[in-house]
Amino acid sequence: MLYDENILAKCWGEQLCSLRREIGMNQKELANKVGISERWLYMLERGFASGKLYTYECLIKELGEDFADVRSRVMKNVRLREGDNKK
Repeated sequence: MLYDENILAKCWGEQLCSLRREIGMNQKELANKVGISERWLYMLERGFASGKLYTYECLIKELGEDFADVRSRVMKNVRLREGDNKK
């Protein structure tokens, strides 16, 4: 099943931002640890851009979370939002 890329990017971004804030890390710190630009992380967190799964995996692992668990939550949110859009 293909998902709406905008919804997918938004859901990933919300998860990243939430997890990063929970541990008290700023965007610059996380971006430096993963080797991406602070601007790119900003774009990902805001859902303005879609990253590769590998990028999300690196970010999630750096935040101390299990990638499979986070991916599952993201996909659940995507399915819920897509269902809302079809009504």
